[in-house]
Amino acid sequence: MKIRSQILLLLLLIVAVFIGGVSMIKHEEMARVAELTDQNALDLNVSFDHFLRERGRSLQLFVSPEFRDWDELVTAVENRDAMALQPLLDDAALRAYEANAVWILGPDFAQLHARNNVPAKALSDPQFTVNLYPRLCAAAPGGCHYFLMTAEGLMEIRGIALHPGWLAAADAAKASPIGYFFAGRLLTNRDAAEMGSISGNEVRLITSPDSSWADRQQAQAGVITFQRDLKGPDGRTVAWLGVRHVTRVIAAFQQATDWLSLLLILFAATVLILLAAALHVLVSKPLHVITRSLHTRDLAPLESLSGRRSEIGELAGLITEFYSQRDQLVKQMDERRAVEHALEESEEKLRQAQKMEAIGRLAGGVAHDFNNLLTAIVGYANLLSTKVDADPETRRQATIILQAGQQASGLTQQLLAFGRKQMLQPQVIDANVLVGSMERLLRRIIGENIDIRTEFQAMHACVKADPHQVEQVVLNLAVNARDAMPRGGKLLLKTSNQTLRDGEITDVAAGEYVVLEVSDTGEGMDKRTIERIFEPFFTTKVSGKGTGLGLATVYGVVRQSGGGITVESQPGRGSTFRAFFPKSKEPIQPLATPVSAAEPSAGGGTILVVDDQKMVANLVGDVLKKDGYRVLIAGGPSEAIGHFRKNQIDLLITDIIMPRIDGRTLAEMVQARHERVKILYISGYAEPDSDGQPTEVRETQVLLKPFTPEVLSRTVREILGVAS
Repeated sequence: MKIRSQILLLLLLIVAVFIGGVSMIKHEEMARVAELTDQNALDLNVSFDHFLRERGRSLQLFVSPEFRDWDELVTAVENRDAMALQPLLDDAALRAYEANAVWILGPDFAQLHARNNVPAKALSDPQFTVNLYPRLCAAAPGGCHYFLMTAEGLMEIRGIALHPGWLAAADAAKASPIGYFFAGRLLTNRDAAEMGSISGNEVRLITSPDSSWADRQQAQAGVITFQRDLKGPDGRTVAWLGVRHVTRVIAAFQQATDWLSLLLILFAATVLILLAAALHVLVSKPLHVITRSLHTRDLAPLESLSGRRSEIGELAGLITEFYSQRDQLVKQMDERRAVEHALEESEEKLRQAQKMEAIGRLAGGVAHDFNNLLTAIVGYANLLSTKVDADPETRRQATIILQAGQQASGLTQQLLAFGRKQMLQPQVIDANVLVGSMERLLRRIIGENIDIRTEFQAMHACVKADPHQVEQVVLNLAVNARDAMPRGGKLLLKTSNQTLRDGEITDVAAGEYVVLEVSDTGEGMDKRTIERIFEPFFTTKVSGKGTGLGLATVYGVVRQSGGGITVESQPGRGSTFRAFFPKSKEPIQPLATPVSAAEPSAGGGTILVVDDQKMVANLVGDVLKKDGYRVLIAGGPSEAIGHFRKNQIDLLITDIIMPRIDGRTLAEMVQARHERVKILYISGYAEPDSDGQPTEVRETQVLLKPFTPEVLSRTVREILGVAS
């Protein structure tokens, strides 16, 4: 239950107790009033009974021996002299005794005389019963008294039995009556009102049961009501005489009590209303404002409350301060959570980058060593296949070895690309032009069930990269998208410009980039697949459908070009690859077109071959010796320097990667003393420069392992031929 409801209930309880106390006081006062009323009612009953007796005394005297002409009346009845009765019971006698009718009956109840002063022509016969009235008169020696309902209304009747005048009273009671004398008086509401005015009461004649007459005594204090039964000759009530008496003092006291009670109740109601209004203004409304502010988290309404010097103001101030501190705490927690999330993402990206870097180093190292082996395998297989005295079966087998070696060489080149160990020949190219020139080729490779669209949004799309490697990136991404849409779909190739902030892409510096985007509507990938998508030999294709080196090659080429690559994908919603290449401000260089040159003839000269891999050095030596050159072989830089001291060397063929002293350092040392010496590098992969950037091919005299004897011979002839 809300606090305002509890306080309101408490106020109602206080008012109820107050009203209860007033009611108790009123009840006690009413008990005193009732006590006074009962006492007054008792006194009033006695007084009214006395009044009735006095009021009926004249009619009682009329039918008693005290009647003025009693003796003459008894004599006339005894003589059955009706004529003598007329002057005795005339209208004057009726008026004198306030009677309306008289009846003189014989002992057999035969009527001797009757007279009335009622406006009716003849008063109805009261039907005196022979058996009833003698007993009634005998039971009341002083005469009978009863009421009778007649056609003219209620009549009060008094009667007496007549005896001879000479009989004593004791004897008369035993003797048979000589007749009967009855006198009657009509009783109407007018008579009742007249009785009330005389007695100081309100008197009413009631001829039928009326419960409201008694109820009025309960409805209005200070009013005393009671009834007198008017019984018939058989003892049953035929009517009532109701009396109401107003006690002014008690009524005034009761009225004053009622007014006081009403005023007290009104006072209590007013106090309740004022307290409720004060409760609403001082408690309920501020609490409502506080509750609404807490629900809506809008603290502005609390500012006006916090200025009050009350518990509500203090509460509003505490809430405002609490939420201010809570907001600061939440802000700090959100910032900390964001930092932790960013840190987790950075750590995850760093782990991924370190993993890819480690895999790249492993792949590059394996490819380097494998290239040395492939160089010997491919070279000697080529030599075997070209021998004139070799039988056809030997040549066929050598050719198979040569083909297998060339396929293995392709795999090592992809591993080198992933490990960023390739020898690049970068130049400034327009990415829009390059992608546009590949569109026709891609349509042939992708198939007709896939809709290819290109969008060139990059306004300045110049990048410095190896064009052949960038073409390989586009081709691999397009083929990968095709495989993800076996039932057809849409392939989008788009270029755009984007500025990267520091740390936006892991291990990619901030700056201006040209974005090459490849999107498909294929099957998409889940998060676990995306985490491994660029790993070498990882593939989701069935066995025999892919080597798992396509995206690894893409990753290596983009990273070796100084950029980065991202992927967005969801299962069933396609994939989007974005390759970021650093934007170049240098002028565009046209793509080089190979120019055929005349094959130079072999000539004499001394060639020094330096390679820590003995089988590669021996292969080079065997090929060049076959071509007529003088060949010296050294297993390392130290041995090579010794040969320079003893011999006149025309061409230095050296591996780039060697222990202790690499091939470039050796070449610089040699050319510092022997400027005329030509240099030919052979290498399985490229190492970074001292600044950490991938090595670019500055010299044209480079042979990438594995190479064939024909390529070696042609390259040496070109170098020495130029020299001649």
